[in-house]
Amino acid sequence: MTISEPPADAPEAPESEARRVQIVVRWNSWVQVYDPSDGTLTWVDLAETGYAPS
Repeated sequence: MTISEPPADAPEAPESEARRVQIVVRWNSWVQVYDPSDGTLTWVDLAETGYAPS
């Protein structure tokens, strides 16, 4: 695996409403985010997801 590839276990992120999350890990355009509302960790591809930095 090279740095430019997303992690092999990165799941597809479902479409959802806007909410505030915490970035835990960044891997190129991929980030792993922690959602404090339900305690989940999710991989998100910022190149394919609408996001707004706070």
